[in-house]
Amino acid sequence: MREVRAILFDWGDTLVHYPGYDNDPEGHTACVSRVFEWMRDEAKRDCFQRTGTEWPAFLEAYNVVSDAQWSVMDDTARDQVLSDRLVHTLARCGCACDMDEAEVSRLFDHYMRVMVAECYPLPGAAEVVAALAVDYPLAVVANYPLPEIVHETLERYGLKEHFAPIVVSGAVGRMKPDPLPFEVAMKALDVAPEDVLFIGDSLKNDMQGAKALGCHTAWLPADPGAPTPRDGSVDIRLGGLSDLLDVFSINTPPPGGATGALEEGPP
Repeated sequence: MREVRAILFDWGDTLVHYPGYDNDPEGHTACVSRVFEWMRDEAKRDCFQRTGTEWPAFLEAYNVVSDAQWSVMDDTARDQVLSDRLVHTLARCGCACDMDEAEVSRLFDHYMRVMVAECYPLPGAAEVVAALAVDYPLAVVANYPLPEIVHETLERYGLKEHFAPIVVSGAVGRMKPDPLPFEVAMKALDVAPEDVLFIGDSLKNDMQGAKALGCHTAWLPADPGAPTPRDGSVDIRLGGLSDLLDVFSINTPPPGGATGALEEGPP
């Protein structure tokens, strides 16, 4: 039995699904396709007419640029500028336009609106978060370059009010599994790692990152058939967020409020 005083959640594919390049390639490509059509027909029509760029060539260029950004992020644990994806993709497709800040902002804003429109909360998120918030301080620790998108999606689905702080890599300058985002959240909550349960979907960023600091961990795998690692990074395996109600015996909350018992064991 271990005492838990605070619960930290990852954001993407733990609380909210986001069609990201890494976690949802098919959904992400569908969004990029809509952005391509908008630029071809409206925002950058003259450019596309001049270059003759079609969707397969645009997608290939976009993937090359995105892969390069992900390689840098993996090496440095630092977010890359998302708007550069569009600018560099257009350049690879032959666009020689000298785009000012306003034009880049317009293109990128549309890109993000298309992506955010495809976000949705994971099953049980609202119920579980509201129930846990009665007795535990909750925080979000997210890898994403744009904090406003994390805040917007959490607010849209009625989740944001339950979290303080909301720590986003784009604001603190380092990405999980780097310890800094975790440490910022724990400092704000005034809790030690051994008093924390971290819930996330990524083995590297969430489970290994949190466990390296001494936190307890609960893994929510995107693939239900994925094997549980034997490296000790996962304390609890979740089949869904609703499993947390059983983990914390939420129907019979511990007396005294914000300190409860968490039973660890093999998944």
